Amino acid sequence: MQVAEGTELVRMPPFRLRVSIPPGGWPDDYGFSIEHPQPEGAIEALTANFRGFVVPKRETAPVPRDIVFMVAGTEAWRAPIELSRPDLARSEHAEGALRMGMACGFDTVLPSFLNPAGGPVVVAVDVAQAGPEPPRLVPLVSLAFDGGTPPTRHGGIGVLTINSMGRSGSSALCRLLSLHPKLYVPTLGGQYGEVFVAGHLSRTLAVLGSEGALSDANRVHESPDFVTLPSGYSGMDVQPDQREQKCRDEIQRASLDGAIQAAHRGLDALTSLALSRKPRAAWWVEKSWSSPSAPLLGALASRWREIVLVRSPEDFLRSQIAFHLKLGTPRAQLLQHLEATPLKFQKLYSSFRARRDFVHLVRYEDFVARPRDVIAGILDYLKLGASKRFLAQAETLMGKDDAFRRMISTASTPLIAPAAEFEVAATDSSSLGAWFVEMCHDFGYPVPARLDPRA
Repeated sequence: MQVAEGTELVRMPPFRLRVSIPPGGWPDDYGFSIEHPQPEGAIEALTANFRGFVVPKRETAPVPRDIVFMVAGTEAWRAPIELSRPDLARSEHAEGALRMGMACGFDTVLPSFLNPAGGPVVVAVDVAQAGPEPPRLVPLVSLAFDGGTPPTRHGGIGVLTINSMGRSGSSALCRLLSLHPKLYVPTLGGQYGEVFVAGHLSRTLAVLGSEGALSDANRVHESPDFVTLPSGYSGMDVQPDQREQKCRDEIQRASLDGAIQAAHRGLDALTSLALSRKPRAAWWVEKSWSSPSAPLLGALASRWREIVLVRSPEDFLRSQIAFHLKLGTPRAQLLQHLEATPLKFQKLYSSFRARRDFVHLVRYEDFVARPRDVIAGILDYLKLGASKRFLAQAETLMGKDDAFRRMISTASTPLIAPAAEFEVAATDSSSLGAWFVEMCHDFGYPVPARLDPRA
């Protein structure tokens, strides 16, 4: 990816967000109750809950499936319509909601990294249509970034995130990167980059720096992006003099300031460790496993860059199964692990699609076949020098048969035949959607016939 010198790639999170109804208003066949943020209102936060209700006004109107975030007319992120919102049962749409079993409320997180260079983000719902027609997008609100003061960037080490799925070569890639004097790669359990320290800081920032962070509703997709939070409501009935709202705003500002300070101190610690190991270190390297809060590192780290590492889906499944068989994973646990794989594919592709103009894409097959070229491309992406001696060292290490290579490899184990039994049983096209075809196309892979949802 060619980038002009001085161009800032990181999309800064919004610190003041203005919400408005799209031109023309809402369509006649759907009713919306947007509880928060209120149209024509504004909020100040790193991320913000987006919650409300959609009710078809006609018996034959299909129920929407997903919330879709559109940037410059292109889908950048989506989150599913979730379960009901009981606190909206008294809204003007309560009758229709009860008729539908109250099953089309939404409560998700506005992705803070969707800040576009020009133009607003349009939030829509996708509605299935009859026959082969593509889903219809019905706009809900338009989000524009209203300024505000971003936090001071940390002056120390940058953070390089390796975003991938297991069995895609991420540990081997991190091992080669660790040879460079300006890249510090920590280890855990003998695996390179197998840490989530900077990611933990970004999670903390996502939680404490988010409007509504004291509720249990701050989530991306249907899974929390953090481990534990106090549950409950931080809201109060707002009296005419607005003192209650002022109290909430002050609490949120205290949480936001505290989160920024915590992230700065954590990055201080990472910088100190990296420089003590490598005096010339400029980047901390770790894996992220598609954490949706990772882009918040771009708000505070001196630099943040992301590598998306992918592998042919069919080859990935075989390797994943063979590795678990090598470890002696019980059958029930292996099947449970495999059943979660489609969602992992979807999360990885969603991350790529949301930040495709920023990330550096690496294919496992290219990495194995041409490690020297791939490493050189990564160093160019980071604007680091790569001597011929360093590239030769990396290429040699890639082909070295040692304890590390034998630990992560399944090539020498006679386990591929029984792996096919699990592969067919655990994953088929019924667990995938149209996004899978788009993912294969964007990553440059053919769609496996057995996994083609169009078949």
